Amino acid sequence: MGTPVYAAADGTVETAYRWNGRRTQGDTNSYGNMLKLRHADYRGGRLETLYAHLSKLCVAQGETVYEGQLIGYSGDTGNCYGAHLHFEVRYKNRRVHPLNWLDADFAAASTAVRLGGYQSVARPAAEKTQPAQMQMVTVGPISNGDAARLYALCGDLGLVESGLYHAAYTEV
Repeated sequence: MGTPVYAAADGTVETAYRWNGRRTQGDTNSYGNMLKLRHADYRGGRLETLYAHLSKLCVAQGETVYEGQLIGYSGDTGNCYGAHLHFEVRYKNRRVHPLNWLDADFAAASTAVRLGGYQSVARPAAEKTQPAQMQMVTVGPISNGDAARLYALCGDLGLVESGLYHAAYTEV
């Protein structure tokens, strides 16, 4: 109870509901203190997150919030038994599996996640980055023992086999 709750993504507080203290079934009151954040549409569909059973709300309706911003504290308000955070992701007004939205690539975080009929969405393609340029490092003069250790290390790292390590010896 009292664990900080942070916004999952940038958005606007669409609903900031303060619980009236009565336990009921099937309406907003059953969520207790509740926040609903409206986020930017995704592929033409409405995207929202809902945070329920909060002990305290830290934002107000109409307020703009940012990903990672403190929005409330977990609690046991509404129709629940024991303090916890009820977190929902709603896409096109349907509840969807939150792990699809919390995972870095919008895919199920593991094969243990059961999605039912819901399919993971794809993250928009990122800009292509330029590959790193090859760098050359010259080391020397070094002893034969150090050269042997360097060669062994490069071998362990797979640099010799891949052709990324090259040694040129000169007589002194």
